[in-house]
Amino acid sequence: MRIAIQISEGLHNAHKKGITHRDIKSDNIMLTPEGIVKIMDFGLAKLKGAPKLTRAGTTTGTMQYMSPEQAQGMEVDQRSDIFSFGVVLYEMITGQLPFKGEHEAAIIYSILNETPEPLARYKSNVPEGLQRIVNKALKKDLGTRYQSAADMTADLKGLQKETITGVSIPSKKKTISQSIIFIGVVILIVITAYAILSRFLGPSGPEPISAERKSIAVLPFKNMVPDPENEWFSDGITEDIITHLSKIGDLKVISRT
Repeated sequence: MRIAIQISEGLHNAHKKGITHRDIKSDNIMLTPEGIVKIMDFGLAKLKGAPKLTRAGTTTGTMQYMSPEQAQGMEVDQRSDIFSFGVVLYEMITGQLPFKGEHEAAIIYSILNETPEPLARYKSNVPEGLQRIVNKALKKDLGTRYQSAADMTADLKGLQKETITGVSIPSKKKTISQSIIFIGVVILIVITAYAILSRFLGPSGPEPISAERKSIAVLPFKNMVPDPENEWFSDGITEDIITHLSKIGDLKVISRT
């Protein structure tokens, strides 16, 4: 958080002077021995009001960190730097780039069309607020992205304060995730108990165990909330139930496929 806030403040100071960096990436963020963050290499920077030095339709910058408008060779402003900073922030947290591809065209397609994996896929205990900040910075639509680095700085500082003081604001997503876990655990307990007891209890009391193995299939859970961030949760619950049921020796669990 400390490093992220310094990057955001540095961008804000550049933008106040009318400078758009146009090549924000991890290689251009340096940390001094004293822990001070420096934004380097303004070689591709553009000064507001200065004549264009690149042709329309051409791209400048590093592909994996480009904003959608930059990747398409469109005119860019400070919001493009904010998107690139969102990529850097995602990489800082997860060690992964949010947009990937084997070649340039695939990377551009990913930037323009794909939603990055949730931070929690790669790193546990990520605050909900940090996921929201990254999501907003990486909005493909300019109008819904952070409009200034100052706004992003304010959100980062607010989250840092919450983290330090231990203040946590419950979110709807967290409640939904907790509900999915609870329902999954209850279903798992019921199914397991039924599978075990049915081996020993018949309609009129105990009866010999049949030599024939009982079979069960676990249907995939469906994400009822229109939010792709919960999709991995649905898949995970299904896999967990299949794994646990597979440990019952006399129960045949049908494969998911």
